[in-house]
Amino acid sequence: MKPKKKAPTILIADSPVRSPARDEIERAAYSIWEQEGRAQGREIEYWLQAETQLRQPAQQSATQA
Repeated sequence: MKPKKKAPTILIADSPVRSPARDEIERAAYSIWEQEGRAQGREIEYWLQAETQLRQPAQQSATQA
């Protein structure tokens, strides 16, 4: 049985940054889209915002450690 793969960790300026999985980003972007009133044509903006939000906890905990 193969072990589950973890999301890759990227090192930026000596601090680990978790790379969120695609399905995590999709769920977060969908949530943002709903909160913003389901506006059309802003998919990329929501996707990037979701990525940023998902990476922030890893960045903050790395800088606080």
